[in-house]
Amino acid sequence: MESNTHNNYFSDKTSQISDKPPCNTLPNEDAFGPEEWWNNREVCVFLGISSRTLQRYRVKNIIPYIRVRDKYYYRSEDVKSLKK
Repeated sequence: MESNTHNNYFSDKTSQISDKPPCNTLPNEDAFGPEEWWNNREVCVFLGISSRTLQRYRVKNIIPYIRVRDKYYYRSEDVKSLKK
């Protein structure tokens, strides 16, 4: 009887896990909120700067950013404000 209870418990947990999307899927567009996020290349092209200059901007806290693993992302509003 007890093993049947354990089987039901693990069966329920397995179904809960299988309902979740895989970890390697891209987040939906609402994951970061309504803001638009740009990568290094997009920022460099928009501002007309090199990747080294962008790195200096990060080090000197001229431009806010987030880092996800080894990639950097910038809010489009922050980038556009630098061009003014």
